Amino acid sequence: MDATYTSVIPAIETAEPAAKQPEPTDARAERRSSDPVVSAYIRDISKAALLSAEEELLLFSALAESRAMAVETLFPVEHHLGEPDRKSLHADTLRYEEVDGAWRALPATGLEALGREGSVRVQRALTSWAAARDRIVRANLRLVVYVAKRYHDADMFMDLIQEGNLGLIRAVDRYDPARSARFGPYAAMWILQAVGRGRSKMKHAIHVPAYRRQQLRRFENRCRTETDSSSEDIARAMGTSVDELERLEALDVGPVSLDFLGAEEADAQIVEGMTSLPDGPDELALAAEDREGMQRALDTLPEREARILRWRYGVGTEMQTVREIATRLDLSCERVRQLTQRAMGRLRESELAGQLVRV
Repeated sequence: MDATYTSVIPAIETAEPAAKQPEPTDARAERRSSDPVVSAYIRDISKAALLSAEEELLLFSALAESRAMAVETLFPVEHHLGEPDRKSLHADTLRYEEVDGAWRALPATGLEALGREGSVRVQRALTSWAAARDRIVRANLRLVVYVAKRYHDADMFMDLIQEGNLGLIRAVDRYDPARSARFGPYAAMWILQAVGRGRSKMKHAIHVPAYRRQQLRRFENRCRTETDSSSEDIARAMGTSVDELERLEALDVGPVSLDFLGAEEADAQIVEGMTSLPDGPDELALAAEDREGMQRALDTLPEREARILRWRYGVGTEMQTVREIATRLDLSCERVRQLTQRAMGRLRESELAGQLVRV
């Protein structure tokens, strides 16, 4: 985890649990976990009480006020700072670590110009900012566990949680209560993106050597150009087995980058619009937060095709390989691929798909 973030997620303090709360999902995850480190971590984060809507709003209001006070107090003396620290005070997304770093970098001449009253104001604002953000983060650490669980990678579980925690912190820094009803759905998209990208990097860095990448590219090219060929035909042309093709295919299905074998780039953009959060302005996250749009797009498809897309790309469920879907539906693998391509074609032609690509 980035060292600048380590202070944001301290050892979880004991907190009084909210009354009459159902058993959290992470408690059920703990029972399934055989890793004592994971179990201890989940027990710790479960001690933090969840936030009500009112508490959430109050904390974000306190965070925003403290952040504004710290930055506005430093503005008159920013000319005493170096260029990187000055830029941090004018960033679109103000981060505690950067503003605190600018404050600590202020030379004696800047402190003198700021005066004792100004220095006390900055210190109090930074303390309040950090306290509010830490409370929000602690209350939402269970959401990170919930998102990380969907990938079912026991060996990387704590690494995925760390990546998700960074996504959660990023969500706290960017969230605007005036533009979104609740923080949870907004944060979930940033966490999903962080966990997914982290997992993709870890998996490819560890498990996909160069020769496998070359095989994967050959397989992709054949799937694009030989859409009518069966798995057996492609395997024979590549001098390998159908089982090996399925293993190659599994390597290519990332949790956030959802390009599927044989799909056009526009197809991947449609699915990413439904399930992932692209980098960019907050409008992207706010649009992705609205699950109704995703459901409306899938509801335009025949039931079987919609089900295949949900399974193939993990929309509201665990991602599955073509072979797993074929087994569930009693179809051939090539038939599943054909139905997937047909469904993506329908989405490309619909107005809803266009909206999903744009967001």
